[in-house]
Amino acid sequence: MEQFLQDAFLAVLNMSITAGYAILFVLLARLLLQKTSKIFSYCLWGVVLFRLISPVSFSFAWSFFSFMKKDTMEHIPAGIGMMAQPQVDLGVGYVSQVVTSSLLGATPMTGANPLQIIIFVASLVWVLGFLSLFAYSLISYGLLKGKVSQAILVRDNIWECHSIRSPFVLGFLKPMIYLPPGFSEGEKSYILKHEEIHIRRYDYLLKPLAYFVLCLHWFNPLVWLSFILMTKDMEMSCDEQVLKEMGQGIKQDYSRSLLALALSHKMTVGSPLAFGESSAKSRIKNVLNYKRPTFWGILAGAAGILILSLGLISNPENSQSAMANLTINNAAKLSVAQEQLIIRVHGRGASLITGEEFGEWLTGASHSWTEKQVSSSYELSPTLTIYLNDGPEPQLLNFYDSEKGLAMLAGDGDYRVYTIPPEQYEQVYGLWASRSYQIPEVVAQALLEGKKINRQSVQDFPEEKDYRVIELGKEVYYLYQKDGKSYCEQPYLFIREISEESYRGALTFAHKPTGSSQESAKESTSEAQTQKIAQLIEDNLQTIMSSPRQSSNPDDYIKAHDLAYESILKYGGEDALPYVLAQFEAGNAEGLRGQILMRLGKELLGVRNNVSDETLSPQEWYSRLQVRREVSLPDFAYQGNDPVAQLVYQTEVQKHRGREGGFCVVAPHIFASYREDGKLKVFVTTFAQSYRLYDNVLSEEGGGIIPAAITYREGSDGRYTLESYEQAKDGAYYSSSIREYCVMPVSGKPIEGLAEQILTHYGDYSDIIKLQRENLTEHLQRHNRSGVFLHQSRYQKPAELIPIT
Repeated sequence: MEQFLQDAFLAVLNMSITAGYAILFVLLARLLLQKTSKIFSYCLWGVVLFRLISPVSFSFAWSFFSFMKKDTMEHIPAGIGMMAQPQVDLGVGYVSQVVTSSLLGATPMTGANPLQIIIFVASLVWVLGFLSLFAYSLISYGLLKGKVSQAILVRDNIWECHSIRSPFVLGFLKPMIYLPPGFSEGEKSYILKHEEIHIRRYDYLLKPLAYFVLCLHWFNPLVWLSFILMTKDMEMSCDEQVLKEMGQGIKQDYSRSLLALALSHKMTVGSPLAFGESSAKSRIKNVLNYKRPTFWGILAGAAGILILSLGLISNPENSQSAMANLTINNAAKLSVAQEQLIIRVHGRGASLITGEEFGEWLTGASHSWTEKQVSSSYELSPTLTIYLNDGPEPQLLNFYDSEKGLAMLAGDGDYRVYTIPPEQYEQVYGLWASRSYQIPEVVAQALLEGKKINRQSVQDFPEEKDYRVIELGKEVYYLYQKDGKSYCEQPYLFIREISEESYRGALTFAHKPTGSSQESAKESTSEAQTQKIAQLIEDNLQTIMSSPRQSSNPDDYIKAHDLAYESILKYGGEDALPYVLAQFEAGNAEGLRGQILMRLGKELLGVRNNVSDETLSPQEWYSRLQVRREVSLPDFAYQGNDPVAQLVYQTEVQKHRGREGGFCVVAPHIFASYREDGKLKVFVTTFAQSYRLYDNVLSEEGGGIIPAAITYREGSDGRYTLESYEQAKDGAYYSSSIREYCVMPVSGKPIEGLAEQILTHYGDYSDIIKLQRENLTEHLQRHNRSGVFLHQSRYQKPAELIPIT
């Protein structure tokens, strides 16, 4: 109930913000229409009414809301209370920024979120205000009904009542006209005609509806102003219809009747649900100035109202169809589907990361991302880019060192900008920095930049005979020149024109195809490859050692020739390690050469390097080196007796185990399980982490915390098989996606309070963090692994070894 109340309040608040802009447009239009028939102004208030009661609309190219650059009109996200960095979009950039900066974000390791409390209190105040106004209308309507209970029927639906002071229409199904005594026959005829027109136009239903909407939006002063002005326009348009039907010759008499009603204080009614007469001064002035509109005037006015109505009812087009797949959720799925991704720091080069590792990181990290509405693609140059797919127009995820709290997803000319926790920039940078497989910047420029051309790549190898090959992991690129222009081609994906400078720079790291084309594209680790690796290392070592001669610090030599150093790591990779270590064995690693080889060896070994003393000479380091060997362990297995937990552990391990080896340890928090018609549905939040064990040192290979709903089907033998696995979506859809899957497995009936339990748990994951470490310890002990340490990398800081068993 609490969540429903908050959702209802936020929905009304979003509609009120959109309607507020519509009201401002209508107020401006009303000024421009001042000298036209009031029916036009009255009709425009229907647009405001629509905006106040409808949370959705259609998109239109000429929408007056185009300045908002969004077609959902969700100014305040439904899950804002659960966001680490809540953000609103009120349509005006400065105002949105000021409001956003004042909002308190959710903190995952604490209890209740301050913003959630504020929203809950505000929703309570809102509903109390609504109930008060609604109760006032019912009470006043009841009192008025009591006053007219002794009325005398004159004829048809016309009644005369001595206990009322003003004429009005009362009733919903069978509206009645009530008159106080004392009117002349002429005055009666005008008043009755006026009230009959109200009934004919169903104003007796529209005004109560408008008042009900006012009760919903009582906190918005613009809605109060709209209600007052709508009532005024309703009355004046009705006056004009009286003159149109009874002739303009009655202007003077009609005006005197309105004046007499005003002077006798008979133009007020005690209930907002009944129709009395009001605004005597403006109505008299409008009656006296009224001129029957011409045909062309009516036509022009109707056309203007139609255009205004379309512009105000519709939402702006946001090229949503083209952007439907440009979401963080789809970006994560796209990443997981790729074997490898390129992650690049502009100006410093790139590296490779497995798509599954980055996709899992993005899925977990993006829970706290919120979309930021901007008028154009972000003007800052990205510091760091992840290339999520290959092709002439790749999908990119950009991060910015100057604004660490921003990320931009871009592809095919479209973009989405997100606010993110600033520390996540450092995490992504750490992903780049921790890779040993490096791609020099000059190579990255050649392969990733350039101009798309009309020609397509339709075969395994270029048509040009004189081409060079660059291999990035499992991907192959070709460089060649044709007709005085330079090109980079990836088979069947793209051909880009690149600058001659990029082409020349990348050639340093490319090689000629040897033998048949098929052999060159898939070179093996044969003797020829071993010789090639040796030549690669020696050539680049000579380059590194060439300068600066005046320095004795090996780091200065490496920094001066970082491309050469990175090319050994990137193009040599794991195959370079035997050659590097062989140089120590042969005594060929002294002085500056030895220092550089030692640094290469440490980077290639990573966690397998057992020597932590940084003060040792190269030969001392090698003499103490005992390369840690990987120990194969199975995935974690639940040892308890709970059959539901047994199923969950098996499923989560299967879901999160690494594809490249190692083992997986999971820790689920099981909220509830429900059985219905042969199906079992379990609701969990699981902390999953993959590891590799090298001797007695653990290396973390990726993991995350994800809420999910797991559905199993029971077979005839009583065993359960997995039917579906539903994860929480990212960003603003996080809380709504959890509510969507918190339903019974067959009937789809919502489960009361379950989503709130899961969302509350989001604020404190300490239980599953603790359980995951306990499961890891138990798993190692069960397999007789004692004295194990966890190798924990820290960005730009020495790694730590944390004891586990």
